[in-house]
Amino acid sequence: MHKILLLLAIPFVACSEYELKEDNSLEDGVNPEIEVQPSSLTFLNSESGTTEEDLLTITNVGSANLNVSNLQLVGPNTFGFTQLGTPTLAPGESQDVYVTYTPTTDDAQDAGALVVSSNDPNKPLVEVPLNGSVGVGMPILQISPSSLDFGIQSVGSSTTDSLTLESVGTAPVDINTFYIGGSSFIITPTEPLPLTLDPGETTVFDVTFTPNTAGSFTEQLIVDNVDPAGDPSVQISGATDSSLPIADCYVDPAQIQPNSGQEATWYGIDSYDPSGAAITSYNWTLTSKPAGSQVSMPPGTAANRSRFAPDLAGDYVGQLIVTNEFGVDSEPCQTTLVGIPGQDLWVQMSWAESGDDMDLHMVYNNGGYNTTNDCYYSNCQSSPPDWGVIGDPSDDPSLDQDDVGGTGPENITMASPSNGTYTVVVHDYPGSSYTPGNSVTVVIFLGGVQVWSDTRTISGEDTFTPFAEINYPSATVTPL
Repeated sequence: MHKILLLLAIPFVACSEYELKEDNSLEDGVNPEIEVQPSSLTFLNSESGTTEEDLLTITNVGSANLNVSNLQLVGPNTFGFTQLGTPTLAPGESQDVYVTYTPTTDDAQDAGALVVSSNDPNKPLVEVPLNGSVGVGMPILQISPSSLDFGIQSVGSSTTDSLTLESVGTAPVDINTFYIGGSSFIITPTEPLPLTLDPGETTVFDVTFTPNTAGSFTEQLIVDNVDPAGDPSVQISGATDSSLPIADCYVDPAQIQPNSGQEATWYGIDSYDPSGAAITSYNWTLTSKPAGSQVSMPPGTAANRSRFAPDLAGDYVGQLIVTNEFGVDSEPCQTTLVGIPGQDLWVQMSWAESGDDMDLHMVYNNGGYNTTNDCYYSNCQSSPPDWGVIGDPSDDPSLDQDDVGGTGPENITMASPSNGTYTVVVHDYPGSSYTPGNSVTVVIFLGGVQVWSDTRTISGEDTFTPFAEINYPSATVTPL
């Protein structure tokens, strides 16, 4: 009796007519792919001294030329084969190989293999088990298909296929256990092991592919049994779509005048997954906004978020991350809304620590604090002072709000300032509970464009801190 103990390391014995020729490099996704059918050959109840013949078909099921570099027999010389007529197969072409078995004794039980070498990048060696016997029962286990390819799946998805194990010999096959060289594929026998299959009986192994990361995966399943040819194996492969879900975001309108009653909507409805998976989560966040702004991204789980109203001039950056049905996140998508001042002069103030009542003042032509020449909380909200041309409201200042307990913002605006000087001052109103130093930021826009900004630490109750002087008609800012 001959037994094959190991058929994994097989030296190449290349006949001259099968030498591989140099070829141009293959393009991505354009490769040869070998298929050998059937996956094994069995010669049963043969007579000593006679020759039986069976057929193997080698087919190129790939998209580039398949070069069969070598056919090699491993095992006793009771087996033989005919060489291929042409070692190069174009896509879709097939050639037949005739395998023979000539037992030499009346109680022969022979096992071997025909090894096919090719330029298939995924299966450079294909081993076809050969079994033969004379007049006695032989257990032979065959697995079909001979390889299992799940193709391209989405990360986090779960796909199940099956393998059929069949007793094709003349004696029962005892299946003991199995081994899988990795963790990307889960093998689930449909019947408990160990298991005995009588000749002609089958059982099924379910194979589940659940990739958790992107990449390509190839593992070998080996079934431990009493087949004298050894433990049959199956190559299992699969890959994932390397692309992630796509977050597609924009905001409309992209420019809004703060505190004007206008509102914007952040849109993510056009997001998608290239693999066709469903988008199940839209995570919108506001990653950046002007210093002192108190607005936030509208809450919810919808793809679009509406009723967003900026409270300060400057940039508001919204970020969207979408998640598909398998829990895979997209790369962030960012889009920017710009708060555009609607007035020619726009001064805004905010501060770092709450509980400290900071008041924004703007003094006209070097007037005194807390007078009609000073725009502040007491006189500049509902009925602002009349500056410049008497009776013309376009050159009068306006304070949008007086923030007492928070961190701002406070804005003073003028639609069309008259000629003169305007001094921007911060007053630390007395009586607040916060007494340490507080960082105060003042930003000045002229003609809708930010021209100046500064942050200073203010401490001491009831102090007035000049920040800058604005001059018209030159429209310049001088730090103080």
